[in-house]
Amino acid sequence: MSVIRFDSKAEVVLLLRCVDSYRDDFYRRFHRLLEPLRLPLPPKVQAYFSELTELHSLLSRHSQQGDEEEWKVGTRFGRHLRDAAIWKRLRVAQEADERRAFTTDPDLHKELDSEVEEYTRLLAGDWFSLTETVPAPQLTEVFPVEYVEADQAKQQGVIPPRIFDEKFHILQAPALFFSDLDAARRAATVRGILTAVAYVDIDEFKTLNSEHGNAHIDRHMLPKFMRKLEAHVFTRGNAYRYGGDEYVILLTNVTEFEAAQSMERLRCGLAELSYEGILRKVTVSIGVAVIRPDSYLTAHEIEHAAERAKDFAKTSGRNRVATYNSPHLKHGDWRIVNDGPGGEIY
Repeated sequence: MSVIRFDSKAEVVLLLRCVDSYRDDFYRRFHRLLEPLRLPLPPKVQAYFSELTELHSLLSRHSQQGDEEEWKVGTRFGRHLRDAAIWKRLRVAQEADERRAFTTDPDLHKELDSEVEEYTRLLAGDWFSLTETVPAPQLTEVFPVEYVEADQAKQQGVIPPRIFDEKFHILQAPALFFSDLDAARRAATVRGILTAVAYVDIDEFKTLNSEHGNAHIDRHMLPKFMRKLEAHVFTRGNAYRYGGDEYVILLTNVTEFEAAQSMERLRCGLAELSYEGILRKVTVSIGVAVIRPDSYLTAHEIEHAAERAKDFAKTSGRNRVATYNSPHLKHGDWRIVNDGPGGEIY
């Protein structure tokens, strides 16, 4: 593929919008840190920015062509288009999530979904899947990590105080999860590392409640269960209590294999616990979603992806860990983590 061809003028206009926003943000990120030092953009940063500007001009000319013209750019611009489309789709989706919180009207929710969908379709093009992933210049290649993270903290504003779940005070409150995930992703992007989210669900919890009553479960089972969960993720991430039977885990600086293996060990460890007055073995089903630095999914979408994988683990027989085959976390693209030693995946 020597050139990248586009199907329509509308696709070109949308990509122009992506490149326009991404190019401005790319320049601002570096300029904001370089300005106090009174230094220019380093050569490789300037080269990447100049290529973005050239691509912007090319797409701008294409957007003014008639419908009978052919829309294409050289493959050397593939990485720039990919970077810009991912960046724009994530920002549009994040903004849609923020606006969605202020309305309960289903028609307005559909309108917000449609704003995101056009960018999601853009990433489904052949050119996107065929483009080699080549990282853009990163701030940490030019500045110390401390300097970069201090600037990020300044841009993000006040960090919410740490709070525990209001009932047991063992795990983190669910209200912290999305801000924690966003912060973890920013830190991971700076370092080029992965982050993972796991959704944990106690199997047949309603039956347990019916057999033993809420009071007994609250007093003799859940505190011990949550202490085990909290100890497992200590120093590696956080665990959040969503409800009596649902919990979410955030893991930082893990590979895909390490995340799956960690949750498999957790599954086995929880199954080994015994509880006063409960004779049956209590098991969990877990879904794992691993996030790469260039993921275009929002925090809400990542949480839903982990939940869907958990649902797959349940429908596959419960007492299992499920994860994804690819980093795009596509619906249905799941696999089960083996319960043998080492947590192999099949």
